Amino acid sequence: MLTFIKPNCLERGSHVALCISVLVNSQNEYLFNGQYLITQYPMTVKVKGAALFYTGSATVEERINSTGTLGENLTLQVLVIAS
Repeated sequence: MLTFIKPNCLERGSHVALCISVLVNSQNEYLFNGQYLITQYPMTVKVKGAALFYTGSATVEERINSTGTLGENLTLQVLVIAS
């Protein structure tokens, strides 16, 4: 089981950054977020032998949970948007 909780983003002076999780599979395909699209609402993604549940970026606590064993390597990226 995989669980990831987004950490709070950096706040420096008057600049606040928005951090969004991006998940990429072993074929470099975006599972959610990325390629100029942001997923704000909950969704489920099937990954070789497992299901990933994503809360969406609009939540205070962004979460990625999985059921089953992941059948491939995934890369978690964090998109940082500074204001």
